[in-house]
Amino acid sequence: MEASREKGMNLVGDGIGGFVFPEFQPCFDAMFAIVKIMELLARHKISLSTLAGEIPAFETLHQKVPCPWDRKGLVMRRAIEAVQNLPNELVDGVKVFVEGSWVLMIPDPDEATFHVWAEGSDKSQARTLLKEYSQKIKTWQS
Repeated sequence: MEASREKGMNLVGDGIGGFVFPEFQPCFDAMFAIVKIMELLARHKISLSTLAGEIPAFETLHQKVPCPWDRKGLVMRRAIEAVQNLPNELVDGVKVFVEGSWVLMIPDPDEATFHVWAEGSDKSQARTLLKEYSQKIKTWQS
């Protein structure tokens, strides 16, 4: 949002789907972004179904992995250590990127569990990643 205040700035994106159009207002506005995207599609004579067809296929799977309360910190530390040499994000939990796919491990705030989310180009790849990192969480508990 700060960058949107600079002179001559027409569009600012945050890299994860948020857009600011400074001529309208200097903050994120999803409805205005949708209107602008539809305007750009119309100008270039591209249908929404054509654009949707260009989005690569993916499959996302989820699993809960039991983890005692007193082991959650240990598991988080071991997960961070395990992915430190791989592309990763430590925003919502521990997210690691593996060959065009990703796995996100999040400790549940209310239950003695971890949530493991895996996304791959197909169900088989997502299932393999989900199984691998669920097993790692079980191993990191000891």
